[in-house]
Formats: sequence, structure tokens, C-alpha cells
Amino acid sequence: MKWCEQYIADLRDVTLDKFDDVSVDILTYFEKYAKYTEDEKQAILNDPLNNKSANQLDIKEQVYLIEQSEDLMFGIWCNSDNK
Repeated sequence: MKWCEQYIADLRDVTLDKFDDVSVDILTYFEKYAKYTEDEKQAILNDPLNNKSANQLDIKEQVYLIEQSEDLMFGIWCNSDNK
């Protein structure tokens, strides 16, 4: 039973380390991910259902980022709250 508890503890440590690595990258460069690209802006402005003007397209309202390593996959959702 002791080996099982050690295995669980080791797995938790690995998971936390990987989550830290992914989080640091995503949150450090959040501004890069949160800004619309010129192509995204044009697609939104050309959409007939769009109700936003060009000056409302500075920062995305929500960002979904997913990173996958060889053994684990993480996703982070960020609300930029650009109000």
C-alpha cells in the first residue's frame, strides 16, 4: 500500500509541475493571445451578424488555450473582462 501512496504523490507532483509550466507560458504572454489578429478582425467585420465596430475589437472577451504534451493535456480559460 505504501508504494501506491508514493505513486499517487509522485503523479501529483508531475501534474503540478506540468501545469505550472503551461500556466507560466500562457499567463506571461496573455496579451498576445487576447488580441485579435488583423485576419480575425476582418472576418468579424465582414460577418453580417456582427454588431461590433472596429474600435470594439481590441481585446477578445474570452480566450481558450489548450496545450498538450506527450502525456498530459491542459486547458485554461481566461476572461479578459475588457470593460
